[in-house]
Amino acid sequence: MSEAAGSGEKDFRTNISSVQHQLKEIQKILVAQVDDEAAPSGRERMEEITDDYSSDNPYSRLVALQTLGVVENYAVVQGLSVGVVGCGGVGVIVADILVRYGLGMISLYDREKVEHSHLSNLFFAPEHHAWSKTQVCRTALANANPDVRFRSFNYDISTRYDDFITSLRRGNLDESGPLDLVICCVDNKQARLAVNEACHELGIPWICVQMDTTCLSGQVRYIAPGRTACVQCVGEKSEKAPSVHANLPSTHAVLAGLAGTMAMQLLLKFGDPHSVSIDLLGMGTTTLDSTPTPKCENELCRNRQQGIANFQ
Repeated sequence: MSEAAGSGEKDFRTNISSVQHQLKEIQKILVAQVDDEAAPSGRERMEEITDDYSSDNPYSRLVALQTLGVVENYAVVQGLSVGVVGCGGVGVIVADILVRYGLGMISLYDREKVEHSHLSNLFFAPEHHAWSKTQVCRTALANANPDVRFRSFNYDISTRYDDFITSLRRGNLDESGPLDLVICCVDNKQARLAVNEACHELGIPWICVQMDTTCLSGQVRYIAPGRTACVQCVGEKSEKAPSVHANLPSTHAVLAGLAGTMAMQLLLKFGDPHSVSIDLLGMGTTTLDSTPTPKCENELCRNRQQGIANFQ
């Protein structure tokens, strides 16, 4: 082969590689611009949840809770909005659970892109590499349930706090009011404190899900601003980054299942939701004290406590 021919073949392969890269970038852009109002293929949007207990109704097994007397009116979920902060190992499962419930709106928050080390988590696949986690969740879950609307925010909520709290303040279906509930599944102190601050300022109840570094224990804590202990009431400890990060998807699933169930208890007002810790080594759970601390270092928490005491 002549030198000119070899050079031409090399240029051709370079061009092909460049085109493939551009197509991948275009695909990302198109996915990010998916219109929330356009129902993905599979089935049409349902205008309302019915109590039709048949195989054609995707909500028939959920509406059965109403038939059995567990909830009064399951269909109210269509008017509710929930935020999931942190779309990693726990957060993606929580979001998937919420989608199956048929909520009206889900807001997704995460600053990271999918790396190969995340593939041991449930949900993520090799083709998701280098996509933002919120993008992956939004795309997959929109296809799982076309009735749910989504908002996604790919940034660090602790450094863009003003943007974050604005999104919470206008998080309901018509952007006229706040989210009904926030579920925090992040693995860093700064983001948890940002959620704690914002939810106390806006009076939004939230669920804090934490897993220890060994992935064998964790907590699911219900926080009602001023009424139950916040993360600073219980002493949010300063964290030293571990030298290695353990990952156990089964623990993610247990914590996400507890958080998903607690979310529906709060939203549909049934059962007795309370904060718990889990120990997967001993296969046990412990109920956590949720009494707020009058001398909490968070001023908003103290003010909320005082306001509730004055009202009573």
